[in-house]
Amino acid sequence: MDQDRASASASGAVKKPFRSTDSEIRERLLAGAAVKPTARSFGVTEWRVRRIARSLLTQKTAQKKDAQVRLHTVKSTAPDVGRVMVWSDIHIPYHDHGALAVAMAYAADYKPTVIVLNGDVLDFHEVSSHPQDKHNVITFEDELSEGRQFLRAVRAAHPKAEIVFTMGNHEDRLQRYLTQRAPELSSLTELALDRVLDFEALGIRFINADDKYPIGPLEVFHGSIIRKDSGNSARAHMERRGGGVLMGHTHRLAMVSKTDRNGTHWAVENGHLSDPSPSWTVDPNWQQGFTTIDYVGDLLSVRLHHVAGGRLLVGDRLYTAKA
Repeated sequence: MDQDRASASASGAVKKPFRSTDSEIRERLLAGAAVKPTARSFGVTEWRVRRIARSLLTQKTAQKKDAQVRLHTVKSTAPDVGRVMVWSDIHIPYHDHGALAVAMAYAADYKPTVIVLNGDVLDFHEVSSHPQDKHNVITFEDELSEGRQFLRAVRAAHPKAEIVFTMGNHEDRLQRYLTQRAPELSSLTELALDRVLDFEALGIRFINADDKYPIGPLEVFHGSIIRKDSGNSARAHMERRGGGVLMGHTHRLAMVSKTDRNGTHWAVENGHLSDPSPSWTVDPNWQQGFTTIDYVGDLLSVRLHHVAGGRLLVGDRLYTAKA
């Protein structure tokens, strides 16, 4: 017999079951009674009343926390979503055969409504101002031929997609070569990039370096700024243009953001699909990959895809290139 029951027995009071007494104490405390008067009223220790009071406080706190989780009702719909795939810096014929293959394989599953070939799709090495490799067996005609074959393959795989080709600094090598070394030929329309690569026959939209391709609030273009480390070049373009940008040129993958009074802006660097270890540089800070953009109006979902060693993982699908 505990001390409380012994005290009640000695005074001739009616004995109450232990559980019933706890319930009555709980009711008294819920009614607003203080600890000391409650203990005296029931002839129990203050420690016992405080223990019951603490359990009540814990219950109230838990109930209060649950009550603070306020959520809106969510409606899930299936809108008409635009699907854009952006490839940059392929540098045909010096492309990475595995990286480009898995990008094209994923495109077959992704089924883009728009494909943006965002500059430096061809390398134009043979008309470059850089020193030429005397041992290079690839001719300028070889490069143009493989470039046309790639464009035909993309169009054949995506007959209904809009295909956009933006001018890169490497494509601009052709016009610079003509202007500097053969100015008499530079005005020939047959030597213009869109004519040389058969854009009209393939239904490809050509965008000059001074223009941009808009995707909602995002402007897509090849880019001209290169800063140290991933993200800094795209950030610089975003600051210059005052809005969202997606660029190539850096051969890096990055996505950074900025929010101001006009909303949130995204700056994306699109990676590359070229040879990751070319002979003219050592240990480059590059990342292979590309970007996909799902959008409804001005609402975007931007996703970077990293290609590593000829492999691409997207959700539960693994794409692996084999020679």
